[in-house]
Amino acid sequence: MPEDNCKAVNFDILAVSSSSEAVRQLKVKKAPGLDGVSSNHLRNGSPLLIQHMQLLFQMCIDSATVPKSFCTGVVTNILKKGKNANECGGYRPITVSSSLSKVLEKLVLREVTSKCVIDYRQFGFRKHLSCAFAHRLLKRILAKADSLELSVHICSVDISTACDSVIQSAVFHTLLDAGVNAHIVAMLSFWYSNSYIRVKLRLEKLSEPVKLTRGLRQGSVSSPILFNTLTSKVTKQISDGLRFDTCDLSLISYADDLLMLSFSLSVMQDNLDELVSGYSAIGLQVNGQKTEFLVSSSAKQEAPAPTVSVDGAIIAPSSSLKYLGLRHGRDKKITRTLCLDTLVSNLREDNANENNVKLGLHPSKQTSNQKNLPALVDDVTKTGD
Repeated sequence: MPEDNCKAVNFDILAVSSSSEAVRQLKVKKAPGLDGVSSNHLRNGSPLLIQHMQLLFQMCIDSATVPKSFCTGVVTNILKKGKNANECGGYRPITVSSSLSKVLEKLVLREVTSKCVIDYRQFGFRKHLSCAFAHRLLKRILAKADSLELSVHICSVDISTACDSVIQSAVFHTLLDAGVNAHIVAMLSFWYSNSYIRVKLRLEKLSEPVKLTRGLRQGSVSSPILFNTLTSKVTKQISDGLRFDTCDLSLISYADDLLMLSFSLSVMQDNLDELVSGYSAIGLQVNGQKTEFLVSSSAKQEAPAPTVSVDGAIIAPSSSLKYLGLRHGRDKKITRTLCLDTLVSNLREDNANENNVKLGLHPSKQTSNQKNLPALVDDVTKTGD
């Protein structure tokens, strides 16, 4: 463990002003947790309340513990549209956590995001980015490859129960390796080691507490960032499949939805093997049965058709593959039209992330790095189709 990790926490992240800002970021009209404290209570509280919160959070980090009310989430099962109410799989669980715990998480995330670098090809859980950006980037890549008369091997990788399968200790090791303060990591470790859920039953009754031993906490504002941090450790190793100028685009990721790309079939297979191995080490399982493979090319399909294997499953190329709700065809047709009216304006907002600069997401800023951006990616933020 680096020595800097063990230094006292920079309590600027716990300053009263920081706590006030975190409270203002809470969404209104949200259900309270087991403690009965809603976001409206905190948002409308006096400055004295903020000071007491700041002292509480400082004690949490100093002692590497959190209050018991922070550790238990209430799960409500919502019936999915068009699903059978008599089947367990027809429900979507929604977890409600303590509003106070969310404020602490928002403050802790400042330390995490300042130390952990997310893979610049990850567009999920990122401010100002959306799945529309990932779709459009793919469209630009295929258009560029077509102009160069190059075939692109594309693999849509399915991850089984991603956030619920993560090995928790892998998260903490990743944070320590990135230089996140050890006191904060110890607090998170305690938090996860003592996490429970209670399921809301009929007549507003709650089940007995069920201990969580695996996966990221549902209903937690930090879980998306922790997921990106952990998976980026693996996806950063995926390279050399598809590159334009200095930008490697061997994968496009939106949360746990991955799209692997490669000009070479052999490199695609190597990258898939690397992904399966790396994900397995952190608890994620690639589902070969639901993974799709496509060769995008203007030329006639090779005979015999190329195949790839994912965790022992042989996958033959299909005429199209589904990614983020849209189906991309071998002929580069998309079955639905994207609504991108607000995409460009959103991307122009400063996200204060050097990885976004690498992808050309700040067209208003002229930096030395941006001058070297491939025209393919830079063009994504400038014009609409």
